[in-house]
Formats: sequence, structure tokens, C-alpha cells
Amino acid sequence: MSIRRRNNAQSVFLAIAVGLVAVTAVVGIFAYQVWTSDQTLGPDYCRPGGPDGILAIAIDATDVLSEAQRLDVLNQIEAVIAEADPNWRVELWNVAPSSGVPDISSEATCIPPQNASPLTGNPAQARARFAAFKASMHRKLTDVLTQHGSSGSPILESIQAVGLRSFGSPESANARAHRLLLVSDLVQNTSRVTFIGGLPAYEDFRTSKTFE
Repeated sequence: MSIRRRNNAQSVFLAIAVGLVAVTAVVGIFAYQVWTSDQTLGPDYCRPGGPDGILAIAIDATDVLSEAQRLDVLNQIEAVIAEADPNWRVELWNVAPSSGVPDISSEATCIPPQNASPLTGNPAQARARFAAFKASMHRKLTDVLTQHGSSGSPILESIQAVGLRSFGSPESANARAHRLLLVSDLVQNTSRVTFIGGLPAYEDFRTSKTFE
């Protein structure tokens, strides 16, 4: 009789333990959904832990694009952004600004989720925020693509600036991936190095300030 009671007690204890594990798992899943919901996004739409990836889009505005060229480039860039996952930070870089120094043309923003769970978030709010992100990104891209031309084209300096000031910055330490999209004719033209008229000899380029 004592053995049977002991077995029954063990069975009850095992059932309670399994139940506690199941409840803990459900609570953990719910907590994770709350943590990753739209309620935890910052003003830049990034999660508290920072972006999962960085998409840097560097646009060479040296030459003024025609309307057809501008629309084609705009469509291709927006298609790339649409393929990126939520919580990727999108940066727009102007390769040839009037100052001659490559820089981010506008405030970087993470891609917000298009949808949210009705249990942990607000689906309507998530859809509205994503629509606002798309509209804002469209305006920013249009502004960069319609800027006046520039006499200089510091392409190499722009790639270096993205690598040092974006991909290599402490703020991007938790980003698992980095992607650079360069929109340019790839004709470098600065007072230090110019590709107009042909590429310089490698040894000459290697000893230049641009190579450093």
C-alpha cells in the first residue's frame, strides 16, 4: 500500500512539475512577444537593443539625373528597402554634397514591423507607423536624388566614411549584418585622386592620401 501511495505521490508531483514548465514556457513566449512588440520601439523605430542590421544607401549626386533615371533609381532602392527585415536601420548618405564631405543626408531610421499581435500590440498602429516610414523614406530619397550636381565625387571617401562612422561605430556593435548600397557611376573625382581620363597607376594611388 505504501509503495502504491508513493507512486501516486510521484505521479502527482511529476504532473505538477510538467504543468509548471508548461506555464513558464507560455509566460516566456508571451513576455518575448511583449518585448519585441511595437510598444518597445524607440522614436527611431529601433528596438532597445539596437538595430539587427544596417543598410547604408550612398547616393552619388554628382550628375543631375533625368526624370526617367531618377524614377528608375528610386524604384530600385525602395525595392531593396522592402526586402530588408524589420529592425534594420536605414541610412541615406550623400556622396557628393555641396560641402564636399560625405555625410548622412537625414536621420537614420529602423524599419518598423508591418503588423503586430492583437494580444501584445496594436495592429492598426503598426500598419500606420509602417506607412509613415515608407512615406518618409520616399521623401528623403526624392530629396537626395533631386539635388543639384556637384563638381567633386568623393566615392572612396564615402565608402570609408560609412565603414568608420556607421558600420564601425559603437552604436552598431550589436548589428549582425551590414550592407552598403552604392548608387554611382564609380568615377572618383577629387583634388587628391581622380578617375577622369583613366585610372591612376596603382603605386601612385597607394601612396596617395585617399588610400590612407
